[in-house]
Amino acid sequence: MLRLRNRYHALHCNCGMIYLAKASSLGNKIICKECGRTPQIEELESKPFSSKTVFNKSHHLSNFQQSLTFSNRHIVLAAVTLASLLGIVVYRPTILPQQAQLPTLPVSLQSALKPSRSPVSLPNGTDIIPPQDSEGLGALKIVNGMTDDAAIKLVDSVSGKTRRFVYVQANQKVTIEGISPCNCILKFTLGKDWEQTKQSFLQNPSFSQFSKPLDFREIEKESGVEWMKYEATLHPVPHGSARTKPIKARDFED
Repeated sequence: MLRLRNRYHALHCNCGMIYLAKASSLGNKIICKECGRTPQIEELESKPFSSKTVFNKSHHLSNFQQSLTFSNRHIVLAAVTLASLLGIVVYRPTILPQQAQLPTLPVSLQSALKPSRSPVSLPNGTDIIPPQDSEGLGALKIVNGMTDDAAIKLVDSVSGKTRRFVYVQANQKVTIEGISPCNCILKFTLGKDWEQTKQSFLQNPSFSQFSKPLDFREIEKESGVEWMKYEATLHPVPHGSARTKPIKARDFED
């Protein structure tokens, strides 16, 4: 215990708590609110200090620390207000909490928590590119019985030019008309979530083409002009006469 020159005595408990007691309380016991011990308020021979020492700004704080060293514990009192002290004043060491660090979610989990958007699907029958050579009489009916959307290409087998590039939604039909005479290869891609800039599906794209080209002929006869009209199903059908084969993405894009 350290004695204040004025009216109070500083009592130090073994648990590290510090109490101030009036001089008139010497000989009494108190109950420590931290550990429950009952230290006795008594005078001990120790280096006295004045409350003026605490408040004098000209003294360095380390001098005050040296006079309050108990069991290898250092307690620094930045300011002490004695004007309103009554009885015993309890000083509790202030422990600053460490800054809480929020856990970082893995990138994969962050992506999973992001709100998902609906896949893009163009209106059925949309011309992905402007029609080429569209003044003929030929016609092509496309039946998409798949659960994925489709984009079909009519590519001139001689020039390699794409005559038509049309969007066909899942379980829908589209009839392409005005096809000028040509021998064309029919290619198609299936998938979900159309990306117009890349002109391809973002989800599960597949690429195929019909094995035999389609010959859009126009034959003039005395009775008039005969032309060709084809129907192609993108899903397998019993007794179908046309065969398809898988191709690579670059073969579809060419």
